[in-house]
Amino acid sequence: AAQIPTAVGDHLYVPIMNGMVYVIDWNATVLDEKALVSINDLGPIGEAWTRSNITYSNGELFAQTIKEIVCIQE
Repeated sequence: AAQIPTAVGDHLYVPIMNGMVYVIDWNATVLDEKALVSINDLGPIGEAWTRSNITYSNGELFAQTIKEIVCIQE
């Protein structure tokens, strides 16, 4: 199974299996380096494997790794 990107506001959250989450500007007209808002890590390398989607609830984002559920906040 592959993760499905999650759209919240102006951002598209794209998790990949190694625990990295790419945040892309949903309104970008061109998908290039300017559209990339940030790259985030859900945990230490080798410990944050995920096959889950990012979930949005009550203003917070949640990601499930193989070990824990992570709340993503600013």
